[in-house]
Amino acid sequence: MAQDYPLTRQVDEVAGVPGAQVDDPYQWLEEDSPEVAAWQEEQNAVSRAHLHAWPHFSEVRRAALEYSGPDFQSIENGAPIYAGGLWFSMGTSDGGAHAVVVVAEAPGEPVRCVLDPRSVTGDDTALLAGFSPSPDGRLLAFWVSSRGSEHVTLHVVEVETGRELSLGPSLVYDGSVASAAWLPDSSGFFCNPLTDDPGQFVFRVVLQRMDGTRQVEIPSVDGTFVNLAVSADGSRVIVNDPVARKPLFVRDMESGAWTPLLRGIEGVFSGVVVGEHFYAVTSVGAPRGRLVKIPLASADDTSTWAELIAPSDAVLITCLYRGDALIVHELVDTYARVRLLALDGTDRGEIGLPAPGSAGSILQLAMGDRRPTGSTYVFPFETFDSSRAWYAYDVAARELRQLTVPQRRIAGTTTRIERCLAADGTPLTYHLVHRSDLDTSLPHPVLAHGYGDGRAPWLPTFAGIFQPFIDAGGIYVHLNLRGGGEYGEDFFRAGTIPNKANTFRDAHAIAEDMIAKGISEPRRIGVVGESSGGLLAGAVATQRPDLYGVCVPRVPMADLLRLAEEPYGLAAVRTLWGDPTTVDGVRALLEISPYHLVREGVAYPAMLVEAGDADHRCPPWHARKLAARLQNSTSAEQPVLLRVWSDTGHASGIDPAVRAEQVAEFISFAMMTFDLEPGGGRR
Repeated sequence: MAQDYPLTRQVDEVAGVPGAQVDDPYQWLEEDSPEVAAWQEEQNAVSRAHLHAWPHFSEVRRAALEYSGPDFQSIENGAPIYAGGLWFSMGTSDGGAHAVVVVAEAPGEPVRCVLDPRSVTGDDTALLAGFSPSPDGRLLAFWVSSRGSEHVTLHVVEVETGRELSLGPSLVYDGSVASAAWLPDSSGFFCNPLTDDPGQFVFRVVLQRMDGTRQVEIPSVDGTFVNLAVSADGSRVIVNDPVARKPLFVRDMESGAWTPLLRGIEGVFSGVVVGEHFYAVTSVGAPRGRLVKIPLASADDTSTWAELIAPSDAVLITCLYRGDALIVHELVDTYARVRLLALDGTDRGEIGLPAPGSAGSILQLAMGDRRPTGSTYVFPFETFDSSRAWYAYDVAARELRQLTVPQRRIAGTTTRIERCLAADGTPLTYHLVHRSDLDTSLPHPVLAHGYGDGRAPWLPTFAGIFQPFIDAGGIYVHLNLRGGGEYGEDFFRAGTIPNKANTFRDAHAIAEDMIAKGISEPRRIGVVGESSGGLLAGAVATQRPDLYGVCVPRVPMADLLRLAEEPYGLAAVRTLWGDPTTVDGVRALLEISPYHLVREGVAYPAMLVEAGDADHRCPPWHARKLAARLQNSTSAEQPVLLRVWSDTGHASGIDPAVRAEQVAEFISFAMMTFDLEPGGGRR
């Protein structure tokens, strides 16, 4: 149906650099002005009216509410931690509306709540962004997001009394990597706040003591992101870059000296320090990874390394330590495999996982072992059709115990993997999830979900939010694209600067393969993605509108030239996609930047472009500019809608109720576009 969009004026502005400039008629939408706010609210009103008028919206929203609470979200800093004889883990508030911290005597035992962030802060918008108990279990550090921001604040309380300690003037942290490396005596911790101007997105390392004093240890850390880990015996703290997946510095707790670690060696390193050695999965000499034992005293001399696991077809992700064993996470065709080794490399077998699935979150695995304590390894496990359950592996007894059961399952579904070739001949895979009774001899609507960036492995996690689409007769597709890490370092390198265009070509190749195999048809394929996945959804829609019927860029970066105006955006684009400050860089970015790919008179797919007004990583002006240009350019009758959510951030800074509404809207948008109804056609 044709849409009556708010009037959007155009301005005479350009973007780029001398020698490579392009018109930028919607640059004014980058402003935080009353005019932009009014325009944005008009856009929101049009979108709400369109989406909520669909007769089945309420039914889809009820389903979304089942999958949007804290139990279904990944808090990267929220994995269970053993400290002072207690197990600290994430739980849910009495009403199930937000995350809290609970403790138990042992994994799987009854829990009691020791921290509700809203009670401590008095802020009814507060959301838990992570936690870290002291080694003696008496104190609990935690981070809180307020009003959707992922610029989070740190608090410390006494576990028994709930009394909050005074730590001095508040510092600002990035919610995705906020971490604390405690001193062995629990008198303080090293932490990774942003510098005094958080907008510059520069991390520092600070020693925060519990008497309220603090000392800046490293004023500025050269890394896109920074997190902290401790060694197995607590004698060292390690500063890591979890995006580059590499340690930057190590500090001896006794001497206080900081030493660069592996700074002159190119490659990925993810692992744990035990004694005088760094046990690490590395890409050096092995694009799919190998496990090496690196002496800290001679880390830069590769001749002193000892290989514990040789390269193979499996993709090694990281190495952890529990009891007296190394725990190595691998991927085999994107599915998890977990192996155990002695410190000398002796094979101790595998942890028998219950099914093909995922054993850990993307960022959690990328960060490596930040706190190697105890002899029990507690980890999450999920599959495409079964939500997360927690398991405990006793290293000494070599026994695996299931602690919780999945809260939700998608019954009556079939999952299969498909293979095809990219345009340049590179093998690709993608996973399909659909009803078992679906007649697969006929084509069906598809909703594909992907990321393909930053070396992050796109793991086979629970597809619960897509259940209404699946139940209605659609097919959920999980895309494995170059730029991600699920097939190793070469797979990543082939989809990042200067080869970023391959990520989007891979998506087109998979779409064409589904059409050739009769899985779907042109313009009955949808793509949804968040963050870099939002870039994916915007790019494929504007590059090949003939293939796709629905595209939903969620919290996207859509204008890859104007990113140069913001420190975080500039760091991200230069690291992964191209350099917007050079002529050659601008020309390359124009081939993949969704906002700049829009052309007048082209029939674009139905588009729902979504952002949060508190998102400092992918600010909402990206979504505003892309939606405006599409609305004023498309020749199709299909709608182009913009949704900017209030008090909402990028990922962790999202209230569960808002998350449910977001999911309901984009699933409803896809279903209404493809003429699907909840449960339609099920036999």
